[in-house]
Amino acid sequence: TVRQSMLLTYQPELVKMLSGIDYLARYPYFCTEQRISQLIPELALKDLLDQIGRGDRAEAINLSMRESFTYLESVQRPNGLYGYWPGSDGYVSLTAYVVEFLLMAKAQGYEFDETLLERGLDALRASLRSDYSNFIDGSSYVERAEALHALALAGDFQDAYAHDLLARALTMDLYSEAKILYAFLTKAPAETGSINRLSQDLLKSLVFALRNGEEVYQGLQYRAKSWGGLINSSEVKTLASVARSLYTISPEEPKAKLLIDELIARGETNGWGSTNANAAALLALGEVFRLQEPMPTGHQLVLQFGNKSIDFDTTGKIISHYETVASSPGGVIWKSGSADVLPHVRLTLGYMPAASGDRVSGKNEGFVVERQIQIIQNEDNPPIVRSVKAGEALELEMGTIVEEHIRVVNPEERHYVAVAAPFAAGFEPMNPNLATSPKAAKPAERMTQEPAYAQYKDDEVIFYYDTLPKGTYDFYFRLKASIAGSFVHPPAKAEMMYRETIRGRSDGTRIIIKSNHK
Repeated sequence: TVRQSMLLTYQPELVKMLSGIDYLARYPYFCTEQRISQLIPELALKDLLDQIGRGDRAEAINLSMRESFTYLESVQRPNGLYGYWPGSDGYVSLTAYVVEFLLMAKAQGYEFDETLLERGLDALRASLRSDYSNFIDGSSYVERAEALHALALAGDFQDAYAHDLLARALTMDLYSEAKILYAFLTKAPAETGSINRLSQDLLKSLVFALRNGEEVYQGLQYRAKSWGGLINSSEVKTLASVARSLYTISPEEPKAKLLIDELIARGETNGWGSTNANAAALLALGEVFRLQEPMPTGHQLVLQFGNKSIDFDTTGKIISHYETVASSPGGVIWKSGSADVLPHVRLTLGYMPAASGDRVSGKNEGFVVERQIQIIQNEDNPPIVRSVKAGEALELEMGTIVEEHIRVVNPEERHYVAVAAPFAAGFEPMNPNLATSPKAAKPAERMTQEPAYAQYKDDEVIFYYDTLPKGTYDFYFRLKASIAGSFVHPPAKAEMMYRETIRGRSDGTRIIIKSNHK
């Protein structure tokens, strides 16, 4: 199942940007923010992606765009605000992000129900009023700055509110100040006094040190930071916003260039670490990145995969690709060409683990996750309870109904949490929320706390929370044994969607469903 691909380019920032785009394309969850964060860089970087041969994604992107417009109809609240999931609370900051996406989509010729944009803009205008109260606690200025920025992009620069926020900008967090600055740059460029005031204050927040006689970026001097709450914020997103605004004012400003270099350096194999951070970094870099002309004389290289060698020449190429199903580790050997400027290489490896998923053991990296299967008997008998254990197998008769019990221990309050329970292919999900569902689809037990949204899919059930307080949580849903055979029952997992290193999983196991035929 091994697939390896190698990308060679003389621009290291391009390697980081493509890593971010690939991370977004693989991301498994699909709330409002994540859908938009997947698509908005594709729109912003469309010309670049076409130039480097990634335009073949156009058909897939068009399908995702249509699906997302339909999804947005389901998550817009009566007050015009957008929520992360159907039926969940709406947020000003998220609405501003949706509006920015819709404006970009409209400019590129995509058609959608105009009320999605109009009601979103009305909600943002309302949020700028002094009597508005539907903000995330403690984040009113951040959300107002987001609203002002989105309205400015729509050509509706709210002058009076802009100057009210301007008067407070020097005491706000750096992200909000940078958003206000970008709004002035976009729709009030003649207000040089205001622009200079904000830009000089942002420049003062940058910390540099001299190393061998040259300035080196050391960090941002924050007035306030509260990452990880209901506001989708991060250090990368703040850095991207500040860099984008300062670079727009003066592309030749050395400190702005150093900020861009720092943003590029923060990118890793998965881009910048979350959907929101990736989109913010890609939008900022998309405004400053330009493809170099191909080198007239490139390099002659040897791509090595075990005993297999492939001669490779980068002459006249902006970017070079090579793909193989070789299972040996890949590498690059320099053969000839200038040693002063060598290409950067990105090697990606995809594979299916040889070990079966029923042997995966549980892991605690911030969440404790346990799983039980309760075999439903007739009304006179209690269910038979079986703990899910790695390496073991549970045999069931065809037609048996089981009640899944997932227990998650969360040691502290966390935001934007997904609890996912994939199940064996021989099971049929029983969604109790459907009007056509039988009485047996309803679990006997009740969940500890109802989720903001639940997805009952063909291969897994996912529960989403905007906020999950500290505590122990029990989840229940039912499945029906419908296909005979031996199947992997994968581990259940809990994770923070914007801090993927905070996660946990249960054991996996094997489900054997026996046919009723003799």
